Amino acid sequence: MFDLFDGVVLLTTTNLFQNAIGRHPVVILSVPDKHGFVMVASMSHRHPGDPPQKPTSTYNLPTQTHPVNGEGTINVGQPNQVHVEHLKQTSTSTTMSKSDLEALIAEIGGS
Repeated sequence: MFDLFDGVVLLTTTNLFQNAIGRHPVVILSVPDKHGFVMVASMSHRHPGDPPQKPTSTYNLPTQTHPVNGEGTINVGQPNQVHVEHLKQTSTSTTMSKSDLEALIAEIGGS
């Protein structure tokens, strides 16, 4: 198992990304509820439904530049809910700073 706390970046394979193959990174925004669900902000180069987004570098997250789609973005619209059984550790451990996480949560709350 992995440490699960606010601001950690993990991978998920839920239906957050329609027609996507493989795992996608998400930022954990909450501790698990009594049923094992956490709120997450998804990271991608193309988000389904085109929600409000900001470049990942805005929050000092690792950036991956795609030749066509440019820098990856983080969904700052409505957070998604994911069960912990659908989360997996990334190959490199990434955790947001407290100030970056607070800024992300404030942005999501204002969307």
